[in-house]
Amino acid sequence: MRPLRHLVLLVLLFSPAAFADPIFPGWFFGNTGGTMTFDPTAKTLSLTSTITTIINVNQTITGSNLGTITVTTGPLTSGTIFHSALFAGGTINITLNFGFTLDGTLSVPLTWWMDTSGGFHLGGGGSAVGDGRDRTPITNFRQAVVLSGTNQYSVLKGATVLPEPGTVMLFGTGLGLLGAATLLRRFRIQAKS
Repeated sequence: MRPLRHLVLLVLLFSPAAFADPIFPGWFFGNTGGTMTFDPTAKTLSLTSTITTIINVNQTITGSNLGTITVTTGPLTSGTIFHSALFAGGTINITLNFGFTLDGTLSVPLTWWMDTSGGFHLGGGGSAVGDGRDRTPITNFRQAVVLSGTNQYSVLKGATVLPEPGTVMLFGTGLGLLGAATLLRRFRIQAKS
């Protein structure tokens, strides 16, 4: 009986991997246009850009203005804005024009680097956003910009990728059940002693 119980828990735990779409396993918010500004006093970057593409497992929505993404990094922790640097996380807000908002903290360092053509990139992952109640990890956050003035950059394109909420829920349920089974086993062992 015990091996069957463990098998059921493992299926619940790993079912997101089994049912995930191999091409696109979540939500993609693509943005274009807008500006990114470096504040030399606070040593932070601020970005405001227009969301033009939303992709999930079932559909793709494109338009000239589906919402906005706003990002403010934490302070520069190492490096230089002129070549490569690390920023101490920051905040992110995704507001869609049909009444849906995600906001959260970029809890991992964001990497800033210059490519061989002179463009700049800001990226990171492993952070979390939410609607005030639930938190969802950001699996990928990338922005490509070009210098357009002193401490000013034009946003070429960007992407924020979140796993499908159902995938996160199934994974969380599997972990919770596995933890509950472990606690129950410990209580039974202690009760027998």
